[in-house]
Amino acid sequence: MSPLTSSEGVSALDRRAFLAGLASTTLLAVGCGADTYQERLTQTRRYFEYLDQVNVALSRVAKFEGFEIRVPKIFEQLIPAAVPNEGEAPKEGEAAPEPLAPDVDPVRLGYFPNVMPEGIMASWKATVRTEGPGQSEGEAPAYLHLLSNWGRWIERQNNIEIDPPKYLADLTNQIANALNLQADTSDAPWDWEMIRGLSPFVAKKKIESITIELVEHNPPLEIHFYKTDAKDVQCALLLILPKAIDPREKMEGRIKLTLETLKLPGSPPEKAPAKGAPVGGF
Repeated sequence: MSPLTSSEGVSALDRRAFLAGLASTTLLAVGCGADTYQERLTQTRRYFEYLDQVNVALSRVAKFEGFEIRVPKIFEQLIPAAVPNEGEAPKEGEAAPEPLAPDVDPVRLGYFPNVMPEGIMASWKATVRTEGPGQSEGEAPAYLHLLSNWGRWIERQNNIEIDPPKYLADLTNQIANALNLQADTSDAPWDWEMIRGLSPFVAKKKIESITIELVEHNPPLEIHFYKTDAKDVQCALLLILPKAIDPREKMEGRIKLTLETLKLPGSPPEKAPAKGAPVGGF
């Protein structure tokens, strides 16, 4: 099946193509046999059940430089605060904007306001329920960050020494250094695991993950680090949760749907033509 592309889970064009294929299958049912026809109907039912599951769990598509992501509905995107031009006074009757608090700054790592990972494209924050042995039910923030090497590709257009393919390795060790963890090296590699069991209704992709537990942090945290790529474009998701998150939040299932519907650009950004240069033609 085609990957999900629209804000409602599948574009109108994809839906028409899917239904057209279904109609063709129906016409061929006699030649294929009743068993094959029944299997096609079962697959169709499962397909639309999957779309319903996605639309119930995830928000509309958010797009960033060709990336498409649908995050769990409980997350709200963190937007940079408006900053007046340097030396520009506020307009008459308007107060100067307050600086953005570190814990809601989209370029800072959730729970770690002094850490600004390279390549953050967007950040989200949610309030989740928590519970634990001997503790009453409470609430705590959770964060989701989308990162990529897109910025490196843009910088490389003016500096060939920039190394976009090394981005994920550098990001991993930046996180390791910030959290006082062993670096991910060939001599001491991290225990990355392949994400299995992705839906057959989305485009195939290779996603690796690792869970970092910070039991000494207050509150204790889990950082779920996911990484993937499409040719030369690399992407990472960092999901930061309180370790005592209530299972009723069903975060694992929600993030799995986010990973399944995540789309990356097929190629790095192209260098814009020089001013005055012909764009095309002869």
